[in-house]
Amino acid sequence: MHFESFGKQKEKGWTGGLNEFDAFGAFDMFHSAPDPRFEPRRKELITKRDEYIKRHPEKNPEFTPGLTFDESLELAVITNPIENQIDPDKRLANDLHIVVAEKLFPGQDIGDKVRFFTSAKQSLDGHGVDAFFIIDNSVLITLDTSLKSEDQKREEGSMKADIYIPEAPLPNSEDYRFWLGLQAVGVVRAYQRKKNEELLLSPKIQQILYDDEAA
Repeated sequence: MHFESFGKQKEKGWTGGLNEFDAFGAFDMFHSAPDPRFEPRRKELITKRDEYIKRHPEKNPEFTPGLTFDESLELAVITNPIENQIDPDKRLANDLHIVVAEKLFPGQDIGDKVRFFTSAKQSLDGHGVDAFFIIDNSVLITLDTSLKSEDQKREEGSMKADIYIPEAPLPNSEDYRFWLGLQAVGVVRAYQRKKNEELLLSPKIQQILYDDEAA
């Protein structure tokens, strides 16, 4: 777990894609699923996406999901290794995961109650989601980070995630710890709202998560 580029967002050549990767990491949706049980479904979804891209050559494949939101979510879930879900490799993601878990389940053994997933450079990225949490295997909280401000994204209609993650301060500082707390509070509030409104994951995604536990 480490910071590659914190504080470099304003350097020449720094892109939104690099920003997403630095914060959340990425897993290639074109590589085999970490769990071989889900490999046939991964191939099926990739084939469906490829067919959509072929039918729409006018669209930039880098920014075109080619799948529905639910299909893109499923693809992200089955291509994120379970180890990274409960102990993210990227420092920012790992720190945020820890603070969210502490606020939701203080003093408890977290296990897989709080799972983190990256969707950077995946189909779900095309739906405006760079990463997401799944809490208690039932509630989805989506995240977006960008070189644009949250206000800019809302004005242009591209802010689709539950939580906007702004540029982080340099690590190991009071500002960074305060920043982490603010982001975690946003995740917790979104979780509580969705849970109260019973805005739950589809049974299909929940089954995948339960299958992970049983493996």
